Amino acid sequence: QMAIDKAKKHGVGFVVVRNSTHYGIAGYYATMATQQGCIGWTGTNARPSIAPTFGIEPMLGTNPLCFGIPTDEPFDFVIDCATSINQRGKIELYARNRMKTPQGVVIDQNGIERTDTDAILQELVQGTCALNPVGGAGEKTAG
Repeated sequence: QMAIDKAKKHGVGFVVVRNSTHYGIAGYYATMATQQGCIGWTGTNARPSIAPTFGIEPMLGTNPLCFGIPTDEPFDFVIDCATSINQRGKIELYARNRMKTPQGVVIDQNGIERTDTDAILQELVQGTCALNPVGGAGEKTAG
């Protein structure tokens, strides 16, 4: 709300929070702005968990891309997306439902696409697997 108040008073308002990492649904904050007639842009940092295209080592965070723009429609335009094919939370959902992770979502340190969900969750913490970037891995999907 502080950024919105600053924007209304000065034309633009930015607020910075230290050490936030995961802060829930990024679109919630962008929607707060659009509902008050402002453009909302929000983001945060995340620990490295994505391998870059053609890479196998987790080097990039799943930092969200999120912004919202008010419209004259019944709903505003808000986009909130990760920079990986799937977020870790989706893999946790696969584990709770005893499902395999879809092929192409996770790669290990040998360049092998992994589907064994429980092991993936352990190895993401160890840094021996990585999420693939949005768009996928390699020439067929991202390169």
